[in-house]
Amino acid sequence: MHSAGENFYKKNYSENLEAVSGNTDFMTNCNKFESADSTVQMNKQREYKDSNLYALINNTKDLMWSVDRNYQVITFNQAFIETIIKMYPQSLDIEGNITANGIGEGMVNKYKKYFDRAFSGEIFTEIEYTTTPVEHWSEISFYPIQEGKNIIGTACHAHDITHRKKAASRILYINRIYAFLSQINQTIVRSENEQMIYKEVCRIAAEIGEFKAAWIGMFNKGDQTINYIEGYGLNVAEIDQLTNAVYDDNGPQQQVLLMQRYCVCNDLQHELSSISQKFYMPAESFGSMIVLPIKKSGDVIGTINLYASEKNFFTAREIALLEEAANDISFALDVFEKDRLRTIAEGRLKKSELHLNEAQAIAHLGSWELDIASGIAIWSAEALAIYGIPPEENAQPADSWLTFIHPDDLDAVIKINEEAKRTSSDMSFFYRILQKKGTIKYLYSRTKFQFDSDGNVTGLRGVFQDVTEMKATEKALAQAEETQTELLAFNQQLIDISPIGIASYDAVKGKCVSANAAFANIVGTSVRRILSQNFRQISSWKESGLLKAAEATLENGEIHSDEINLITSFDKNVWVVYKFIKFINKGRPHLLLLVHDVTKRKTAERSLMQSELRYRQIVETANEGIWMIDEYSKTIFVNKKMNEIFEYSEAEMLGKDIFYFMDEAGKQLAKESIKRRKEGIGDNYEFSYITKTGRPICTRISANPIFDDNGKYKGALAMVDDITEKKILEQQLLKQKLAEQKKIAKAVISAQEKERTEIGVELHDNVNQLLAASKLYLNHSLTQEAYQPFVTKSIEYLGTAMTELRKLSHALVGPAQNEAIGLNLSLEELIQSIKAVKNIEINLNSVTFKENESEPALKLVIYRIIQEQLSNILKHAEATRVKIEIESKEEGLIVLISDNGKGFDVSAKREGIGLKNIKHRAGLYNGTVNIVSSPGNGCDMKIAFINN
Repeated sequence: MHSAGENFYKKNYSENLEAVSGNTDFMTNCNKFESADSTVQMNKQREYKDSNLYALINNTKDLMWSVDRNYQVITFNQAFIETIIKMYPQSLDIEGNITANGIGEGMVNKYKKYFDRAFSGEIFTEIEYTTTPVEHWSEISFYPIQEGKNIIGTACHAHDITHRKKAASRILYINRIYAFLSQINQTIVRSENEQMIYKEVCRIAAEIGEFKAAWIGMFNKGDQTINYIEGYGLNVAEIDQLTNAVYDDNGPQQQVLLMQRYCVCNDLQHELSSISQKFYMPAESFGSMIVLPIKKSGDVIGTINLYASEKNFFTAREIALLEEAANDISFALDVFEKDRLRTIAEGRLKKSELHLNEAQAIAHLGSWELDIASGIAIWSAEALAIYGIPPEENAQPADSWLTFIHPDDLDAVIKINEEAKRTSSDMSFFYRILQKKGTIKYLYSRTKFQFDSDGNVTGLRGVFQDVTEMKATEKALAQAEETQTELLAFNQQLIDISPIGIASYDAVKGKCVSANAAFANIVGTSVRRILSQNFRQISSWKESGLLKAAEATLENGEIHSDEINLITSFDKNVWVVYKFIKFINKGRPHLLLLVHDVTKRKTAERSLMQSELRYRQIVETANEGIWMIDEYSKTIFVNKKMNEIFEYSEAEMLGKDIFYFMDEAGKQLAKESIKRRKEGIGDNYEFSYITKTGRPICTRISANPIFDDNGKYKGALAMVDDITEKKILEQQLLKQKLAEQKKIAKAVISAQEKERTEIGVELHDNVNQLLAASKLYLNHSLTQEAYQPFVTKSIEYLGTAMTELRKLSHALVGPAQNEAIGLNLSLEELIQSIKAVKNIEINLNSVTFKENESEPALKLVIYRIIQEQLSNILKHAEATRVKIEIESKEEGLIVLISDNGKGFDVSAKREGIGLKNIKHRAGLYNGTVNIVSSPGNGCDMKIAFINN
């Protein structure tokens, strides 16, 4: 709290707080202390109240301050002074007091008016907007400060509502875009020509879509210019700039023309600084722009240019809606073009009766051409269709058509044909054919002969017309002309069975003349009640605008049509497409009304919109990232989860290709993946990306291609799951599992060796001593003559037993239990024990082996591996020579065991227990076992222990 207003604050702020917040309990407690006899207690309570109040005010982010009747700021909190320093640093004097310097006269006068209102006793709130130092909205409340009955100042409280304002503004933007799209579609339905659409589109863009400006231009590709056609929100000078304006090679117009798709710029001040200003002037008043293609018959003929004042206005959602509007406009232009061509054709047909007759003759017309030399006639597709012949059988024998002639017409046709051949003269005639499926058709045929330069017939060309419908029509007309009554009944029957509601009214009297059942059903009543109505007195016609449209049709004779939601006079709520037509009957003007019930379609459209809304909600709340790219591999959609995974905002990701988010190795893999998408192949795979902060992440991708209705590749959709933490945990678990397995295996082997050692020691120290004593005893018995032969034999047996026990003891103990012997000596003893009972050569080479540097447990593993392999050789190899080498190298320890035995097929032979034991023991010290062998070539085993 600033010292200048401290006393004023203490005196007045508590009363003001009570007046503002209604905090009567707080003030009541204060009064109780003040009424106490103890002055000390009252002062402590006052200090406690001031301390808490100061802390509350100075720790809030809201601005709080007060001024006296001289407009001088006397109290303020920390948030207020920090904001004033940022916005108006010149307003503080050398003593730290707030002045009007640098604030501006307009701002000062405005706040003086606010303070005067508070001085008059008014409590009120104002919304303030500023762009200094940033765009900011505040909700400021003013409260009068009273001292007794006098108002001595005002207390002010400002709350930041910027976030709320921007959120509300974004909702309005989206609603405006939807309203813009709806109005465009309504305009297309009502418009009668292209110019009307162009004019209305620009008007709707500015008035409904609230775009800053809008204009439509048409390309002149020959001289690379675009010409202004219609616009809204532009002045005369700006329109002149856009009239026959030359567009840049790298500008938005050229991009739309070349790429056949939209071009968007969400920061005009920076992104288009190098391009001619004429397409987005004045640049300082616009933040974003989008250029949308206008197409006719698939070709870009012009552009729709829309400007927004905000930066980053055009997100994926707005772009999709605006593209839809541009496509709808292009579709309407195609319809107008077709109508224009049809109108021209109809005009030409009316100019000449000959043209009309030729057009009628062409209908259902087949042609054929016969080559006399080959005797084969080539039929057109329509000719084959008329005869009911498959399209692939277009090459027909010359007389095959005669097999289709109706039996009753065959003789006459043959006679005409023979006469024409005899005289080589053209012929024309009517006849009937009988298709294979039994259908009878009436045809009219004309044939012309072809001649060479010598006058010889070389071929024939002919056409025949399917006049079956004409014959049927002639027959129907003949029957209809029998009586006028039957004709009227027939017409009425057509009206009655029509699903379109049809009603006619006398334009002078307004009375309904006729109505069919469909019309009555649509409005929800009977035909009888419809016939009793006068259209000028129907309330629903007045409320819905039908009466206005009807009167306009009667006045100018033009057809009026529209789609409306109608609540009929019979309380039926329906959506209808109506059309008013003026006609004359018996010299009196009449009004024809055609009504089509489209309620089901509108209901379906509503359901579709609701479904789309639910789909958007699912996408935005999905636990997986959703990533969509176009055919150029550029990002066109990402959901919120995708932004979180990559640490980019939606605006930052849109428009960037997928290679932007990966390293060089990933780019090569991604190109192969895109190639598979274009071939229609979906994939599930793991892939690494780089986030915005440079952090590598591992993801699980489920990608599928997107094709249009013509099978053309349009991009891909991928579901992305961040599995980085999962991968890290899996690696940690694997390392932990391997460590535990090694620990257990070492413990097991240690226990086994301990057990063997105990057995060996027991045999050596106990059994062997007993046998030695027995030997001494028997030696003593030799002095007895009668027992000498038997005792001698016993001594031999005992010596043998002692030798075998010694061998067993050494085999069980191994080098690890007797460091004095070591690995080399243990192996030498093992070799000598084998050679004593087996005629085999075994050589040991361990010159480079550094035994003293190897741990005992490793030497024991090596001893057991050599012992196991020598056992395998003795059992299976039938070898005469074995070589053992132990070599210490910088990278580790190498053990080689080779023999010249019969060998075996490594790929076919299954691993036995011995080989599994060898690999298991080697694995305890990260060792690897490699075996090279083949039948007849012995076996080489290499065990490598690599230093950690």
